[in-house]
Amino acid sequence: MAKTSADLYAIKKCVNGTLTEIGGKAKAIKVDFCNTFDMETSSDKITARADGVDVITWSTSIERTFTLGSECMSDDALALLVGGTIDTATSKITVPKEVPSTCYSYEGTFTVVYKDGTVGVKTMKIPKVQPNVDNSLSLSSVDLSTFEVQFNILSGDEDFVFTIEPKTGESV
Repeated sequence: MAKTSADLYAIKKCVNGTLTEIGGKAKAIKVDFCNTFDMETSSDKITARADGVDVITWSTSIERTFTLGSECMSDDALALLVGGTIDTATSKITVPKEVPSTCYSYEGTFTVVYKDGTVGVKTMKIPKVQPNVDNSLSLSSVDLSTFEVQFNILSGDEDFVFTIEPKTGESV
């Protein structure tokens, strides 16, 4: 199908979704309060030279992350931010001495508005992510606090790292 400028769209609402622990019995963590979703990809590049000139290059060690940003917070999200666990009966967050290694899958949706004004929804699925404990927690009495939780996107058993597609039932 040929693409035209009519296929252009703008993002109306960022990716909000659900984190589901892989292989665990923890409840799913609903993330439906984000204002920003930032994804980054970086890699190292190997370059072979002939006679001092770059002639062959390839990328190695690809690293992908995404960051969820919000001005609102839930206890589940706070526990992820500080690398802790939460007791669901008491809402007590405990941060262990060891770095947590819990992995999750993430599935979310984002809303788009097409050039002709129609609204569509796209689904993003990331099979394996892990919260990055290199986050910061800043609280303020004079300014609205903003929170960011960064996740490492890991390789899983799938043949892909993530997918983005129209939400089922949407014709875009």
